[in-house]
Amino acid sequence: MANEEDSTENLTVVQDSVSDEYEDFFAHTPFFIDSYPAVDIKEKKECYILEAELPGLNNNDVLVKIDEKLIILQSSREEDEVERDYIYLLKERRKPGFSRSFTVPNDVENKNISVSFQNGLLSIILAKTRKA
Repeated sequence: MANEEDSTENLTVVQDSVSDEYEDFFAHTPFFIDSYPAVDIKEKKECYILEAELPGLNNNDVLVKIDEKLIILQSSREEDEVERDYIYLLKERRKPGFSRSFTVPNDVENKNISVSFQNGLLSIILAKTRKA
């Protein structure tokens, strides 16, 4: 029969092993990659909907390119170089530039794509082709 010290040591080894596995998994999960902006892609019977959260940006800050095979979202917005009468001790809010691309599904009708941008939410609706 194992004594209490051996049981504790075995438990620590198991915890370390499980902890390592979770760290490895999350390290390779896209959610934890610095992917800005946050994007949701939904599928409905008649269309796909891509939504990107872009708080603090407006229409002039975002470029959307769509071709037959790719949707590209880009912004090159930079921090304003304005002289201020203060210095930052901590600055976590940023206005980063970004570029994200997404493959257009084969069943999308390229002539029937709509883009809207309201209250920091970019929505792209990609209508599916009608099946005969």
